[in-house]
Amino acid sequence: MRLLNTHTLQLQTFLGPVPQYAILSHTWGEEEITFEDMKAGGNAQNMKGYRKLEESAKVARDDGFDFIWIDTCCIDKSSSAELSEAINSMFQWYKQAVVCYAYLADVDCDTEITSKSAPDSFEDSRWFTRGWTLQELIAPEDVIFLGSSWKRMGTKESLSEIISRMTNIPTSTLKGWALDETSAAARMSWASNRVTTRPEDRAYSLLGLFDVNMPLLYGEGEEKAFTRLQHEFLKFSEDETIFAWRADPDQSRSKPYWGLLAPSPSCFRDSQLCERSGATFHLDIHPTVITNRGIHIELPLVPMPGDGSQSVFLGFLQCVEVGRLVTIVLQRLSGLEKQYTRIAPDVLVTTVFRQSIAVIPKRRLTATFLLENMANACPPHNDRDFKTLLNDVSSKSQLIFIRPSPGESQPVTGFYFYPQARLSTQVEGTFAVRAERDHMSVWRVDKTTGMGPKAFFTITNRGGGFLHADRYHYQKFNEFRLGDPRHRWISGTFLLHISFAPEDGSSKKAWTRSTAVAVGFAPLPPNPFGTPPAYVQPWFGFYRNIDAGLGRGIFGNGPDQDVDLRFSQCVELPDSLHLTAGFTVTSRLNGIFYELNLRMEKSSQS
Repeated sequence: MRLLNTHTLQLQTFLGPVPQYAILSHTWGEEEITFEDMKAGGNAQNMKGYRKLEESAKVARDDGFDFIWIDTCCIDKSSSAELSEAINSMFQWYKQAVVCYAYLADVDCDTEITSKSAPDSFEDSRWFTRGWTLQELIAPEDVIFLGSSWKRMGTKESLSEIISRMTNIPTSTLKGWALDETSAAARMSWASNRVTTRPEDRAYSLLGLFDVNMPLLYGEGEEKAFTRLQHEFLKFSEDETIFAWRADPDQSRSKPYWGLLAPSPSCFRDSQLCERSGATFHLDIHPTVITNRGIHIELPLVPMPGDGSQSVFLGFLQCVEVGRLVTIVLQRLSGLEKQYTRIAPDVLVTTVFRQSIAVIPKRRLTATFLLENMANACPPHNDRDFKTLLNDVSSKSQLIFIRPSPGESQPVTGFYFYPQARLSTQVEGTFAVRAERDHMSVWRVDKTTGMGPKAFFTITNRGGGFLHADRYHYQKFNEFRLGDPRHRWISGTFLLHISFAPEDGSSKKAWTRSTAVAVGFAPLPPNPFGTPPAYVQPWFGFYRNIDAGLGRGIFGNGPDQDVDLRFSQCVELPDSLHLTAGFTVTSRLNGIFYELNLRMEKSSQS
């Protein structure tokens, strides 16, 4: 550690034990004295900033200190290693100082003040807006405020009330309350309105406040630096208030999908009242882990009431705000994997837990959703909030991945169908199923337009078949009108022949029926928050008029707006039976497939 001798104004380096010292907190001005300026032959004494060294050394010397630490000249900033060590150690250096002198160059006051008599210039001082001065206010036990004339105005303790009002830092913290007793969200809120000259310093200036260490990478930008800070914090902390942030409304609408981590300290501007919950929701404690697929975390998930897409959930954090549980809005990114993303990050949904009522700002819900669901809203009603009853607040915690964007999260290779092995029935008699491709067309991708997945369907000698689809990116499905639940994409069609042979002695007659089956993708219905769906779901349909269809040759040509008129989910058969189907997911050597399973059922009217 390098210190300035208050008597000689020369720098001295200490590799072992460090003598007692004072420390200076200030905002940079013109011609500040650097380490280079202090070297032999330097021009420090002729620079404007030299008076700051002289005055701070005099104040410290008058208080009996032989040494003082000043960031401008005690760090060799030409050495990246020394700069990194200093920034990672700075909170401890301020904490270990006997006294910290906070010099407010823009406050013209040379008398002692109180919280009630402080001049406006004290509250307006630039010192209270800078990022680095936050830790310089909190870390030292004793802070003495000096005006522009270097006269004492008061201490951190004597001015704690006005400082608390200005900064939202509780007086208990200013008087030495342990930082780890304060939630991460509250600590972040203290820094939310502060600024730094270099964008990365908004994160680096918080290292000591969260007791983490990490290398400095100037040039990475504020968001990457702040993300790394949160990663380091999550390695040792289970404080989920770190996820209780709100983006600016305009910023929130700049993109649909967000990650679990805040992009900036500014997102915690309204999180000062978020506290850790005293209770735990987790039966089996699993650590939160940063992975290449997102953040792996255990959260209770409750389906969003009224969500036709069945893809939006409320994720409960172990966090309370003014007595209410805090939840974040999550959207599922895949129909197969437990991958989610945060949506509507400008709101935190609070829940009156004993009543199981979620309170959601109306401004964030679509007009269509509000129109369709206001009748089910919980009273009392107001123009600001939509209150809805949660149906399954007892949901167990789930281990999920939360990532900032969908990416290629759908690993399905295509569709698989093997009719003889995939017909389930409880009807007496013998059924036979045969599939063929005669007269059938199949949709193929046009690589020049890049529309949709590449698909083809083949029938095997055993009557089964595969429909392959290249892994697809969610953005390609903009062509599919994903938000329109009437719109399906037919990827392939085939003929299906069902034969029935009754048992001996039965009064039933043998019969054979044919139908055409189409498989493809169906978009999800719109969700309450209006964000685009990130995946499509498998779809099947039986053609209502097979003869007309074959005659016109209109099977399987991509998007079909009239699909609900042309296809049905079941086929009526003789003997009061009907044929329907469903999908399961199967893994084979050549990929993951949606497997079409036929079901023979008795009609409800039989």
